[in-house]
Amino acid sequence: MSILLRALLITPVILLGACGGQDESGSAPPPSTDNGATDQSAIVLEVVGDTHVAAGDSIGLVVLASDRSRLRDVNWTFSDNIKPLAPHTQAVGFDAHAPGTISYRVTATTSNGETLSASGTLEIANTAASAVNARLTHQAVELGNVSLRTDLDQGLKPQKIEWQQTQGPDVELTTRRGATLSSDVFFQAPSVENDTLLAFTVHVTLEDTTTLTDNVWVVVNDTAIADDGYFPSSGIYPTTQMRAYRPQSPWSDALQACIYTPTLSQSCLFNRLPLLGQQTTAPTIADVMDRTLVSHEWMGDAFKAFLTHSEAGPDMLKLLRATTAIVISYDIRPSFYWSATGAIYLDADNVWLTPEQRDTVNTQPDYRTEFDDDLSYQTSWRYVKAGDYYYPQPGLPRSERRSRTPKQREAALTWLLYHELAHANDVFPLSVWSTLALSDSPLRYANTHSKISDTLAEQYPLNSEILLGLARVSYGGAQSTLVQRNYTAEDVATEFEQDDAVSMYAYYTPREDFATLFERFMMQHRLNVDADVGIFSGQAGTAENLLLTWGQRNRINEQNLQPRAAFVVSSVLPNINAGQAQAAMPSPLMLPAGENWFDTLSIGINSPNAALKPKKMLRVTRSPVFERHLPLPAIHH
Repeated sequence: MSILLRALLITPVILLGACGGQDESGSAPPPSTDNGATDQSAIVLEVVGDTHVAAGDSIGLVVLASDRSRLRDVNWTFSDNIKPLAPHTQAVGFDAHAPGTISYRVTATTSNGETLSASGTLEIANTAASAVNARLTHQAVELGNVSLRTDLDQGLKPQKIEWQQTQGPDVELTTRRGATLSSDVFFQAPSVENDTLLAFTVHVTLEDTTTLTDNVWVVVNDTAIADDGYFPSSGIYPTTQMRAYRPQSPWSDALQACIYTPTLSQSCLFNRLPLLGQQTTAPTIADVMDRTLVSHEWMGDAFKAFLTHSEAGPDMLKLLRATTAIVISYDIRPSFYWSATGAIYLDADNVWLTPEQRDTVNTQPDYRTEFDDDLSYQTSWRYVKAGDYYYPQPGLPRSERRSRTPKQREAALTWLLYHELAHANDVFPLSVWSTLALSDSPLRYANTHSKISDTLAEQYPLNSEILLGLARVSYGGAQSTLVQRNYTAEDVATEFEQDDAVSMYAYYTPREDFATLFERFMMQHRLNVDADVGIFSGQAGTAENLLLTWGQRNRINEQNLQPRAAFVVSSVLPNINAGQAQAAMPSPLMLPAGENWFDTLSIGINSPNAALKPKKMLRVTRSPVFERHLPLPAIHH
């Protein structure tokens, strides 16, 4: 253990501190029973974490059974109206905003069914807060992906950031690819035989050689994992903290068993969890929330608010009829739809509003980051509205801890939902909902029936074999050939311009061709949002100066693409008159070659907002991510 940690035992609670590198002195002796003997046999709750911090510092607390057996039905409560965002888990993290004494109580049920409780206090000193905060103490699942982050006060310049593990089975700590200074660190949780505590200290050395430290804890759950489990077979180990957003939902038990668990090894029958469209053709928001499974309650709140207030909300209610469930979790990176379960899985990075909510979300990089490193070109895409970024959104670096508006959340979520729900309706179109046998399952149906995207590929095929091959490299991880590595940005642009895809991602599979067509059409039709696609040389410049080889806005309305888009939209939402909608859409617009991608936002748009906004504010900190692809398992029934 680091010498920065001090033990304080308060019956029946064990506390370790301190936060922010503050060395709290003094500790209380272990408590005794009335006869002077300590009871060694009874299971008690042990709470590990921060006891004394300065106002403004982060706090982390973990509860464990003294014999390290599994706990369930955990619940944390705090005084001073403090409401941590994961009170149902064994670990909570939050910031201490004001000096004073905070009392807490935690209850949990042990593996033998005994309900225990523990309580204690936290002292928040009226002293200067540490300039570094390590976040976020939380609960993880064995073999699951874990991320931790440290934030530094604005204006301080770090020279070195080092993470040190101070307790628990050794894990391999990694940082972002190519990062010389990484505020984030990642690891895969170890396999454990019982609930296990991991502790970490971050050391930040400033340019003046001052070193700042902070500590953070992770409790790793011993978890049942099926050897042939659907998710573990794809390298995914779902968190154990999932629960139905509405505990009294008639589908609560089915959601827990059928949708996102490491023991899932058989697709549940429709008689246990049917598609929403099998139950009703006019679902309400309440119907959807009954099908929602979350790792944190705030995620369900956010999704409900989106459905309630978004201009696209009525569309989403219709599109969600093709799903069995909606899953939103901190550990889903990136989002995906899976016909093995019939559910959509949403990365919670798309739904946060506050920096505290954002703290709970895993920051693991996209697993495909290095797939196309050896190709001689690069591509990007974005959504633009009124001459400004719509998505991705500029000016939201984690270090600045800014909130975002509901409109910004809508921008992050709408395109994603149109895309993922296009997949769901591709597999389960409205024409089949009433014919699905309750004795069938999503997996069996998906494995034995063609998709609408198959018809799209037959009637309106993409023709560029070059781009189809390159997509297998960029998005599927295939090894590139020498010929592929020699393709220039000009070569790729010529192929793309002469074919009929709306994006480069469309070449990955017919499913993605189908989904990107629907997504781009609906964003323009419903929200008047323009879509840009750009192709660049591999030496086009830096993230601040990306020079276009070829670019186009609103390619979705190219004359040759219109029949393809109309086919997709009419198949998914036949109530939309696709031809009439296309007539009202703006014509495609070429972006000037040789221009900086970031300086072309307001091309063709008379928008005073774009002229007034400093160029620096238009920069985005990351490229948009695509979704994860999971193979379909074999049918077991």
